[in-house]
Amino acid sequence: GNMWINAGHETSATGGKILKITTGGVVTAYAISNGAYGITKGPDGNMWFGIGSSSNATNYIGKITTGGVVTEYPLPGLGDGTSMVAAGPDGNMWYLRAPTNAARVGKVTPSGVVSEYNITAGSFSLFGLAAGPDGRVWFTESALNMVGAVDMSGNITEYSINNVNTSPISLALGPDGNLWFTTPTKIGKITNTPQSPVDPDDEDPTPTNPPTAPRSGKIIGAAVASIAMISVIILAGLEIKKSHLEKSKSGK
Repeated sequence: GNMWINAGHETSATGGKILKITTGGVVTAYAISNGAYGITKGPDGNMWFGIGSSSNATNYIGKITTGGVVTEYPLPGLGDGTSMVAAGPDGNMWYLRAPTNAARVGKVTPSGVVSEYNITAGSFSLFGLAAGPDGRVWFTESALNMVGAVDMSGNITEYSINNVNTSPISLALGPDGNLWFTTPTKIGKITNTPQSPVDPDDEDPTPTNPPTAPRSGKIIGAAVASIAMISVIILAGLEIKKSHLEKSKSGK
């Protein structure tokens, strides 16, 4: 029944802190190597968090036990730190980060094994991350006015929001089973979340017709055209505007 808090995301030569606050108001601080971005409970019972970083430095993802034991797992390549973390439906923790000249969504197992997948070039300002109702983990790409989804094998699909300068930021699964997101001036709701694209010409897999790889891009993050659409409702004061999200097309 304790509350866990990250102590800010600023970088510091003296490191950062994770705070635990009991229901009685007792605060305990635990040291980490740098400031933290986000914190959430993992399926292993530990608290997981992103770790900030100086520019072009080694990045980490951290976990802390309820007893205060901190473990930090190094991530591939140099970058500017991890941002949000979220528990995925696969029992792993998923996170967003901006390594040098790139952007990635990654997953880490409870034992610290890391896999990462590239997002479209220029996808910085990655703030929102949440498990969706369709078995995928969704994230926002504020700078590109897009949202993306990654399945548990690393296949990424990205969707452009037609509303100009919507700039989605935070993202969460609502009690209605839909994904909700914030923008600087609006609140949006994503409905009819599609599954990963499937070739309609594919038959059921058999020994003579093995399953084919999804057409959305694994590792390189390429997205493909699909008839699947996402409906998004933007709530702006008393006016309700409806639009669609369409998949960005970057090859098959």
